[in-house]
Amino acid sequence: MSHPRSLPCLLTLAAALAAALPAYAGDDTAAQLRDELGAMRLQLAERGLFADLAAGAAPLTVELPADRRVDLGLVVDSTDAAHARDGLRVLAVTPGGLGARMGVRAGDVLTRVNAQPLTGLGADADGRALAASRLREALDALPDGAAFALGVDRGGRALALSAPVERVALPAMRVELAAAADPPAADGSSCARISTFDVAPRNQRVYPAALLLIDGRNAGVSGQQNFRVSPGHHVLTVAERIDRRQLPSTLIARAGRSYGASTKTLEIDVSAGQIYHLGAQLRVDRVPDAGPGESWWEPVIWLTAPARCP
Repeated sequence: MSHPRSLPCLLTLAAALAAALPAYAGDDTAAQLRDELGAMRLQLAERGLFADLAAGAAPLTVELPADRRVDLGLVVDSTDAAHARDGLRVLAVTPGGLGARMGVRAGDVLTRVNAQPLTGLGADADGRALAASRLREALDALPDGAAFALGVDRGGRALALSAPVERVALPAMRVELAAAADPPAADGSSCARISTFDVAPRNQRVYPAALLLIDGRNAGVSGQQNFRVSPGHHVLTVAERIDRRQLPSTLIARAGRSYGASTKTLEIDVSAGQIYHLGAQLRVDRVPDAGPGESWWEPVIWLTAPARCP
């Protein structure tokens, strides 16, 4: 079943982007660009970024200069200095990024970058782990082809991982967005929401969780607790946020001091006009057998309720 959406009209993709395409690029390239931009527009609309682009409003213009970028492809726990005291814990690794090529895994702790320590660096002005900024700055400072090296603690075993930096050339781009079309007259919702806001029932041993990736893409910004998604099938990458004081003593040693050491996937089918409450369920029945697979918890949708999602 299709669901109508109010999408802004993409009016202009500047000549700077076209000029960056090979001279032999033809209709196939243009078609691929239209498809990719259409998918991007839909994703941005589903995240609510076009909500203020009302009918009749002046077009919104976004310009991006030509650039060269490298995708590290790591989601790290930079919540605060305490979480990064012993290094940056990797919560998720996105396929194709530099981290994946180096062999970094979810659950690894990054302790050094290019021989510089990432431990005990404290917090930045916003209270977040300064080690995350140090990691990004070290990568940005390297020229193409230079070795990017990480010191990694993997379950108590020290590893040295490295790979050459390979930046991607990005053309300049200018995008102009016109006003969204008027929403359909019907009152029905055209999207759904996933919530990690912690109102989970402790009597069912459900605790907080963090949503890291939706269908392999970053779910949102750090601290976000409400996520807009399209109806249909989705794969969620989830990290537990269970307070260690809630764990049985037999499990604390396996779980480690910091939450988020392991991630799991949850596949769900969502319907429009619903909100899905996501949490991490503690499986005490599995505690005696809990091991490297972290079978002591699992991501769950513990409540589904009607919620308008225009």
